Amino acid sequence: MGDLNKGRLRSIAGVNFMIITFTVIWAVFMIVGFGIIPFSVVALIVLIAYSVFLYVAMVPTMRSIRTLPNAPIDNNTGQAGRRIGRRFRIIFGVEILCGAAVIVVCNIIGAYEYISPAIAVFVGAHFILLSPLFHIRWYIPSGIIVILVSAAAILLIALGIWDSLAIGTSCLVTALVTASIASYLLWLVRRGIKKLKMQAANSS
Repeated sequence: MGDLNKGRLRSIAGVNFMIITFTVIWAVFMIVGFGIIPFSVVALIVLIAYSVFLYVAMVPTMRSIRTLPNAPIDNNTGQAGRRIGRRFRIIFGVEILCGAAVIVVCNIIGAYEYISPAIAVFVGAHFILLSPLFHIRWYIPSGIIVILVSAAAILLIALGIWDSLAIGTSCLVTALVTASIASYLLWLVRRGIKKLKMQAANSS
């Protein structure tokens, strides 16, 4: 996770709230592919319930971060933090632009069925790009899984095979991956809080 400090934990926790939100969004998109069937309804309920659980768990975690002592930050650490923030905004901004371009192009040519899996490909790529930035290795296999499943969905749609199943599976896998990442980040932040509290106790 790189150099451990209060600001870094707060940043990761903030990002995690976004990831949890995207889990819900992809779970809803899944219904577009599968349609309203028992499996998709149950999956939607489970994913939304788990997302609510993660939201609830993140609230006291953020409070714990605020109670951590404000350790002095040297110039190098401060510059590194600003550089990470700037690169994150660039990667996230490019992802948003690519997603918007996909929506516009697919609407123009009438290829609506490609929208969800194509956006999911960019989501997977964005996780891979963020891995070295935040020093979180779990992002790489997560991104690869999303890209491979979504690329397969695009291929199946192009071949006219199992369109609805392909779209639904791509969205479901993306939702499951984002949920797993959110769970991992929650654990990572809580572990970081414990380490900083131990460091503060030992130095006092």
